[in-house]
Amino acid sequence: MRVIGGLLIILVGVVWLLNNLGLATVPVAWYVIRLWPLILVYWGVRGIRDAARQPGAAMVAVINAGVAAVGLLLLAGNFGWVAISLGEIFRIALPILVILAGIALLRAARGFTGGTTHWAVLSGLEIGKTPFRLEDSAYLALMGSGSLDLTQAEITQPEVNLHCMAIMGGWEIKVPQDFRVDVMAETLLGGCEVFGEGTGGILARKHIPAAEGDGPLIRLRVQVLMGGVEVKRA
Repeated sequence: MRVIGGLLIILVGVVWLLNNLGLATVPVAWYVIRLWPLILVYWGVRGIRDAARQPGAAMVAVINAGVAAVGLLLLAGNFGWVAISLGEIFRIALPILVILAGIALLRAARGFTGGTTHWAVLSGLEIGKTPFRLEDSAYLALMGSGSLDLTQAEITQPEVNLHCMAIMGGWEIKVPQDFRVDVMAETLLGGCEVFGEGTGGILARKHIPAAEGDGPLIRLRVQVLMGGVEVKRA
């Protein structure tokens, strides 16, 4: 996917240059304005794929499906295939995202996934005030915020997979000094800061590998859409 994205950017630059030199008359701006929703589709599809690999991330996969669907609707509207405006899409899409989060939560509660899901939908959530066992799990903040304190976490396995997603919301994650953290962060109109190293913007993806050592390994997958996630040492 990175190769495809790079090739597309090069193609836009080449066509733009040819236009400026008078060697072509391709309406680059027209295509950019109408095709930008493909970013949402790409973000959602990639999120579905990554969530499918992690136990307990059914909720995250469903929300990503909703984001991809919004992108397809916007794309169809831009080309006149459907008569719907940007405002109408978001007026409908936001309640649908809440509904999808609830459906995914019910599925997880009924045992359709192997991990645990934690969510903050239009609310706040604090995890880690008391000792708890940390296992593969997913975390979603949808127009809400949450904090995850791992200083009192008990880990009985060599590595743990966590999937953290923030849509118009945020997460604060505190990690003990002896924990090693491998982070794959993807942001869309948002930001993610890991131990003082940040990434963000319109669309950004960054891998921060875990340091060498003997401590427990946390594999953290972060997705941010118009929100923020901060990972820091406690």
